[in-house]
Amino acid sequence: MSHPYIQLHSVVDISNYIKGFEIVSTQFGPDGRVYSLLIDKIPERVRGMFPPVSLKDRHTYKVLIIDNNIEEVCIEGQQFNYHYVQPLNHHLLLVGARCHYYGPSQYDLNGKIIDYEGHTVNELLLGDGIQSVQVTEEGTIWTSYFDEGGC
Repeated sequence: MSHPYIQLHSVVDISNYIKGFEIVSTQFGPDGRVYSLLIDKIPERVRGMFPPVSLKDRHTYKVLIIDNNIEEVCIEGQQFNYHYVQPLNHHLLLVGARCHYYGPSQYDLNGKIIDYEGHTVNELLLGDGIQSVQVTEEGTIWTSYFDEGGC
């Protein structure tokens, strides 16, 4: 049996854009562009294994939108722990994997829609335990959940 090799080529150098930041996740959007979510400091896990829902301090996130060029969106002063980013109808959707339910009409909103200047447009509940998220060109949000999660 032969073992074919695939040679990968660098398309774009993002090293200057990530200085002082850590990459949280990178995904393709429905438009074929690459969306990378970065944070200025990865938060410590709860009991060493669970990502926190909220952050103790305010943090700055950065979204890199990559195709032939790199577009950069900064989101400052955030206290929610976001894990994914997707384009959503001329905006960006930030998604936190975890959220808490505190009682009737009291729960964390773990989806945030922002404009390309980093301002909040809307917030929504996507459910706890999100493993991945993808948005269609029409704006339908698809989420998958790990074994503890659900709506």
